[in-house]
Amino acid sequence: DNTIAKNQNGWWYLKGGKVDFSYNGFASNSNGWWYIESGKVTFQKTDVIKGTVKGIYGWWHVVGSKVIFDTTVAKNSNGWWYIRGGKVDFGYNGNVWYHGHNYWVSNGWIRM
Repeated sequence: DNTIAKNQNGWWYLKGGKVDFSYNGFASNSNGWWYIESGKVTFQKTDVIKGTVKGIYGWWHVVGSKVIFDTTVAKNSNGWWYIRGGKVDFGYNGNVWYHGHNYWVSNGWIRM
């Protein structure tokens, strides 16, 4: 069974009971869904990242390496995005308020 577990050196992605140092992607444990880099949860990654969470492919809102299932605005190298339920909502078109400003959203992308 694939999971995330802790040892004296940190939190690691386990595949078949062994640390998989080559794994980059999402995995879960009882504490939530996490973004894994080279087999390890770094607790430092904050971004909007493509991948599969709960069997659903999308662009996910990650803060401190953890998937945050919220409704907000977040940024990655492709720009600003409207996040609904932790995932970029590519189907959303309309306005969104963020830090006291009104922004137009087109297919989830926010024109800032």
